Amino acid sequence: MIALAVLAPGLSIRRESEAAQVDTAACNGCTLCYQDCPYDAISLLPRSDGRKWEVQAEVDPARCVGCGICAGSCDSGAISLPQLPVVDQRRRIEGWIEEATATGEKPHLAFVCASSAGASLQIDPSTGTSAALPGYRILPVPCSGWVQRFTLERALRRGAEGVLVVGCGPTEPHFREGTRWTELRIAGEREPVLRREKVEAERIHFATLDRSRLGELQELAGRLRQGPVEEPAPRRKQRLVAASALVACAFGALIALGSDLPYRAPATTSQLVVSFKHAGSAGVHCRPISPEEKARLPIHMQRDEICERSRSQVRLRVVVDGEERLSRSYEPRGLRSDGNSVAVEHLPLAPGLHLVEVSIGGSADPAMWDFIDRREIRIEEGERTVVTFDKVLGFDWHLPET
Repeated sequence: MIALAVLAPGLSIRRESEAAQVDTAACNGCTLCYQDCPYDAISLLPRSDGRKWEVQAEVDPARCVGCGICAGSCDSGAISLPQLPVVDQRRRIEGWIEEATATGEKPHLAFVCASSAGASLQIDPSTGTSAALPGYRILPVPCSGWVQRFTLERALRRGAEGVLVVGCGPTEPHFREGTRWTELRIAGEREPVLRREKVEAERIHFATLDRSRLGELQELAGRLRQGPVEEPAPRRKQRLVAASALVACAFGALIALGSDLPYRAPATTSQLVVSFKHAGSAGVHCRPISPEEKARLPIHMQRDEICERSRSQVRLRVVVDGEERLSRSYEPRGLRSDGNSVAVEHLPLAPGLHLVEVSIGGSADPAMWDFIDRREIRIEEGERTVVTFDKVLGFDWHLPET
């Protein structure tokens, strides 16, 4: 009890009212929030309002941790945190920018994760200013994953000179995938991507700085006010090495495969997108404990075998017009490998009529497919057909409108 009393002031318990909420009327069933949630707190349900889309998102308050990553994935603003609604905060930011530019200031904007180097900043909530970051209007967010691409784009178009997004430390992010998803969205590698044809992407800088690096944040913010900043040398070097290795692998593959190299269509061509979140079959695996291992255990914990719970990989197979286009297995998530397996696959699909079969297997038997669905679809150039799977709802085919 004493320990609890000591720790209590530092505890942050999320109330159910702080869980993300869905405005069903604005939800277009894009499935991105479902794909991005690291806590399996979002489900896809059949539409309840009779609108044209097949599904709608729903949040399980018991699982939601209030990170806001789903808000950053939702273009329509249909899902948001009640304490930090995206549309309201966007208006607030634009008001700051308008106020600053009216006085001749060239404002910069900063989004700072609550677990990052910006956590200790003293920010005036009415103006978004802090003496520690002069020239910036600052919005604290629970996770950098909350930051939405439209918010970034509109801020630049409304007069912000630059935007700094600060995530927590890269080694142990507070909200799992938040920093990773944000970096990939800004880099144009994960939907919803920053639209580089709309804004000057070099005016947006993403950095991961933990709580102990406030001085580095201040230095970086100051340099950004002077103009775009290159990536730190170690990261740039790592990316150059990775790029070189990728080029070498590509040339090797070209030489080895020749004309058999599969065609990877650009994102602007027609696609079949297959997504699922599904748990493989659960099992308990036991092994005997060696005498040495047993001797190292406390007496009250000594036993003859160790048993661990795990789940099987989930397998996905996609067949198009009788040709197998994808066959892959996905590891279960979770610290103990006992959570759902998640997949999002993009397959180029030539315009026209196709017979598509999607199979999902969750058992250890590679020949067993627990769920199979097939459908004849027609797709036009540049269109995308999305197939989602949930054990409760089954397969949902989100077909382009005809």
